[in-house]
Amino acid sequence: MKWEVSRREIFSPVVTVFSARDFRDAVDVASSVDYGLSSSIYTSNIRNVFVALNKLQVGLTYVNSSTIIGEIQLPFGGVKKSGNTREDGHEGVREFTDLKTVYIDYSGRLQKSFVD
Repeated sequence: MKWEVSRREIFSPVVTVFSARDFRDAVDVASSVDYGLSSSIYTSNIRNVFVALNKLQVGLTYVNSSTIIGEIQLPFGGVKKSGNTREDGHEGVREFTDLKTVYIDYSGRLQKSFVD
């Protein structure tokens, strides 16, 4: 398949370049793959930023910065076939924990229900 490298998650120093009709078409092309770990958008147009943030199907988007993939204070993980969880930050803690409520009566007596 032509351009197979652009449709895979290869984790290598490789860049593929495509032409697009306009900005929205470029965002559609970027979201057309089966993976969505992270993305990067360079623009001085704030409207383009919000269009991309709403349409890009990825777990993390950098604006005017490269995808360094190392923000320990932020939840990190992909969508679609990328990543398994939201690691790091408070969301990462929630991802790997379950909430359980426990009541322990130390009195040794049978307690009556408050519900009749």
